[in-house]
Amino acid sequence: MRNITKLLDKAENALATSGLMTCNQVNGNKVSAIAGFGAVVINLDVLPALAVYQNNHKDIVKALGSIVAPDETKDETDFFEFCKKQFASKDLTAQRNLKTKVIDASIALKIMARTYKINEKDEQ
Repeated sequence: MRNITKLLDKAENALATSGLMTCNQVNGNKVSAIAGFGAVVINLDVLPALAVYQNNHKDIVKALGSIVAPDETKDETDFFEFCKKQFASKDLTAQRNLKTKVIDASIALKIMARTYKINEKDEQ
């Protein structure tokens, strides 16, 4: 939990800059997608989860990238490409650490999303 607590400020900034939040309200249809990301990673692993979310929820992938690897990610596709390179290296310790960081970032993002009012009318 200590790792996640350290990520809360980054998660709050990621919500604001990725388009997941407008006027201090989180887009309603994105809350469940944010909440489910960690479970998808646990069930499918990092790359398949990011591939699915890259197609359907680019703003969530962008937010996760700005939390996990802010220097490596400038747009929605950069974080997925960064993760693919990390997993191509075959360094199991680095892969395990990246998976942990992605799960921690998704939990921090979920916590921060739930601290704001949810805009149920948003159709994005």
